Amino acid sequence: MRDAGGRPTSGPAAGAPDTEEHGKPVALWLVDLLAGATAAEDAGHEYVRDARTRRLAAIVDMSVASAATPGGLEVPDKRRFEELLALPVEVWIDDRHLRRIRLASDMFAETLELWDVGGDLGGFDWSRLPDAKAGRCRGS
Repeated sequence: MRDAGGRPTSGPAAGAPDTEEHGKPVALWLVDLLAGATAAEDAGHEYVRDARTRRLAAIVDMSVASAATPGGLEVPDKRRFEELLALPVEVWIDDRHLRRIRLASDMFAETLELWDVGGDLGGFDWSRLPDAKAGRCRGS
């Protein structure tokens, strides 16, 4: 959604994760963003809410994710278009569920936890992704 001046009123560009767009909470756009994952590497194990999870450092191409998402995705605040082709994302999973997604930059940060409902990992095949290139993932 946009205001009269064309500025986003919801979504990552507006910094309003609790508003709704296209009938779903805007924070869920981070799940849609994973459809554009182009690389991932193991970043170790961490405990999230007392549960052992595996953390992955991934690279996401927003153009791929937007094309795979009905209605597309709003563009987060970035300085250059090329940054949207390689967004660093962190993903935490346990043996059965997607538990947390975090997208952070110098302009904004957004984290989504899927704890009470979980996100089924059946549709995600992380093994198909090449290892992230050195310097393209935070913490690598």
